[in-house]
Amino acid sequence: MGFALVALAMPFAIPELHKLKFGQPIKVDFGPSLHANKQGTPTMGGLLFIFGSIIATAVGYALYRFFGTTDFVSTFSNREALRLLSCMIFCLLFGVIGFIDDFAKVAKKQNEGLKPMQKIVLQVVAAVLWLAAMYWFGDRSTVIDLSFVKFDISFFYYPLMILVILYLTNAVNLTDGVDGLCG
Repeated sequence: MGFALVALAMPFAIPELHKLKFGQPIKVDFGPSLHANKQGTPTMGGLLFIFGSIIATAVGYALYRFFGTTDFVSTFSNREALRLLSCMIFCLLFGVIGFIDDFAKVAKKQNEGLKPMQKIVLQVVAAVLWLAAMYWFGDRSTVIDLSFVKFDISFFYYPLMILVILYLTNAVNLTDGVDGLCG
């Protein structure tokens, strides 16, 4: 559903981003000359991916609550709803970080938005907040389950999860030119 929403919205959003002059500035003198043709490519399209995912998740959860076997008033279902809401807020927080980065690029009319350390600090704060929320909602297990083996890494679970979150959220972002394709 998220893919369908984004696929339907993107043909309308890209021309609007062009009209708003939300194009990617490219520094050709430092990078490969092939990147010059990327000048003006609309940025901030990630907003569509985030909103499409959140809308699809919300609709899916509403359908599950309406047609599923979970009792609407049970403590369990309310805790699960709060956990899902925290995941959606986490997604939005990372989207806000990306938006700030892209908006800074457009506003400054240069290829650099947030400095790498600023972005990492914001991402670590968002990851810590999300892990704290999950802990508060009852996810306290520090067991890593790889199907064929399980092991408990105790306190090291949380720093490891922060690193995993940072690695996963930046893996494609740092590979220039394929983040939109992967999205």
